[in-house]
Amino acid sequence: MSAVSRVGFVGLGAMGRSMAKHVAGAKPTFVFDLAPSAVSAAESDGCIASDLETIAGTDMIVTSLPRSSDVAKVANSLIKTGNLREGSIWVDTTSGVPQTSKQIAEELQQHGVCFIDAGVAGGPAGAESGTLTAMVGTNSALKLAEAQDVMEEFCGKVVHIGPSGSGHAVKAVNNALLAAHIIVAYEGLLTLSKCGIQMDKALDAINAASGRSLVTEERIPNHVLSGKFDFGFEMGLMLKDIDTAMECSQALGVDSPVLSQVHAKFQEADQVLGTKSEHMEVLRLMEQQCGAEIRAPSVKPIDEKPEIRPPAEAPSSDDELRSGWEADLMPRMVSMMRMMTTKNVAGARMMTTNTKTTAKSDE
Repeated sequence: MSAVSRVGFVGLGAMGRSMAKHVAGAKPTFVFDLAPSAVSAAESDGCIASDLETIAGTDMIVTSLPRSSDVAKVANSLIKTGNLREGSIWVDTTSGVPQTSKQIAEELQQHGVCFIDAGVAGGPAGAESGTLTAMVGTNSALKLAEAQDVMEEFCGKVVHIGPSGSGHAVKAVNNALLAAHIIVAYEGLLTLSKCGIQMDKALDAINAASGRSLVTEERIPNHVLSGKFDFGFEMGLMLKDIDTAMECSQALGVDSPVLSQVHAKFQEADQVLGTKSEHMEVLRLMEQQCGAEIRAPSVKPIDEKPEIRPPAEAPSSDDELRSGWEADLMPRMVSMMRMMTTKNVAGARMMTTNTKTTAKSDE
């Protein structure tokens, strides 16, 4: 049974407030944030407004802050209060830097506090529903067991990855993989859109096949095709996590050419759209660069009047359907292939073969 009776929360943003709300339903939960409005909102959820000295004296401290540097500042402030409890636990749900997390853990250990790095995935919706996944790094399985029941108030799954720093390492790579999925999925969808294929039908097929991912199943349909770009995660924070993953791979001598390209695209988006822009808005940049935007159910050209065609009669046979497809879609594909040849792609060859078309009733 957990020895945790009082919990202190520092950081009440898009994730922290919801997590604190869940814990407040089970334990007395003391909260602190630099924004008075955030504290007032948490009080309406059943939390108790507090100062850092009181937070330091709780059995378990939870931080949900933008960066590891912010966590380090809070740690220094709590140490200075002289009120940290021997045997207490600190769970950091920040998407942190592994090496910094290790340093914080070593510092707090000298004051009898067990620091657990626990990057969480699932976004604001997961925090609201209490179904986050925690990726945990700690040198004490015993202390993790003590913290588990509190963490399960806002987590659907808690995975002990390994020693201190490993939780934040996995979280950084997880977000880098997400970033790669975002870019490559949209490259593919933009290609399909240029072929005149409706996005709702394309995604319906992809999401029942091997090319599907969280990005095609949820992020693009819910936050891009709607035109809202409203998931709730800043561009700068996503770039920070990709930076961390890149630094880890480079330090270990892992060649990461694909991740490097993804990194460059998010760096560009951060510069052009701003660090406070929504991370899915990297796709706005891609839309601007290719000249089209994808919205449900199909393509909406940018600064380009759509071609108006007379309504077509429904095909009455497989042959008519095939000929209609060839007349409409094949020229687009041929045009795309011609563009490829103009770029002098190494080894690319165009081969034309005369073929006979044979109709089969079972095709």
